[in-house]
Amino acid sequence: MLCHALTVRRSGRSVRILDAAESPGGAWRTIEAFGFRNVEAAVHLIENRPTVYHALEKFGVPLEQSSQSVGLSIGQRLVPLGWSRLLAFAGVGTKALLRRDTGRAQTAFAGLRRALRDRRTPFLYPARGASAITNQLLRALHDLGVEPEFGVTANHAEFSASAPHGLTTSIGTLPFSTLAISSRAHCALIRDGKLVELSAARTSLQCLALLVEGPAPRFEYVEFLVDHALRRARNLSCMVEPSPPSGLYVLSVQLVRPVSSAPETVQRAAEIALARLCRAGLMDQTTRICEIHNQVFEISTIPDRVMQRLNVEQSEWIRAHRTTDFAEELCSTLACATPTPLKA
Repeated sequence: MLCHALTVRRSGRSVRILDAAESPGGAWRTIEAFGFRNVEAAVHLIENRPTVYHALEKFGVPLEQSSQSVGLSIGQRLVPLGWSRLLAFAGVGTKALLRRDTGRAQTAFAGLRRALRDRRTPFLYPARGASAITNQLLRALHDLGVEPEFGVTANHAEFSASAPHGLTTSIGTLPFSTLAISSRAHCALIRDGKLVELSAARTSLQCLALLVEGPAPRFEYVEFLVDHALRRARNLSCMVEPSPPSGLYVLSVQLVRPVSSAPETVQRAAEIALARLCRAGLMDQTTRICEIHNQVFEISTIPDRVMQRLNVEQSEWIRAHRTTDFAEELCSTLACATPTPLKA
């Protein structure tokens, strides 16, 4: 959404950015935990697409190659991350076919084709973490006179061929000519007095930030393809500020499914996650958990097919961005966001 705002502003149009959260980035945002800044609240991966990496580096985001990014298949078998991505897309696509979810199957198999095409490309990640992307976008917007407004809730947007468009928010009704939404950043839409069906599905994502003590972890990023508790993890120790003292490390782990936020339940989930990492040989058995930060993201997602329909049926007033494939969307948007500066 920040990329889209930058693209529109560079074209010479006025832009207003509203964010319901108190800080930018959505699930990509960073938090302060255990006395450290720049702690990624959720675990992220940027697909190994050469065009995506080129767009990010051109935009001024330094990238680094990880020598310790791995995937885990059945039986805790370590495999290169490129192969684990192939297995993941194939598994999701096959499961979707069995459930007759053709939309999800098409998306998964499209990812499988791209993963096959780019299988020899190493995986890169911003040297200072995902916040480097958000911060660079915010700086570029600031230079063009655009400052996002945080803590603003959008209730609904109304539009009609015979009346001005209006977005009803917690700070009043705002006029607009074009509204940009994403599959995970949206509000109710009303056209000519009738509600537009969005079919949004609500899910929860739970991640734990862990401060651990022990020998150095033997991974930077890891995915678990078949596990009942842990989906992925990242070692944030090289990104957080200030750098952790010797023997202390900051990890972020994503659970397979949310658990209760009761302290004892979160403690148990963290211990299981650490045990999985130790069993895979990625952490030393003597490692102990010092502190835990629990983060739950409530996500409402509009299906891709609905977003595509909006772009066809409501194209005169809305821009609908799907977020199923972050790399593809980021690449196409950043490619438009880095031309010559806006003319006076």
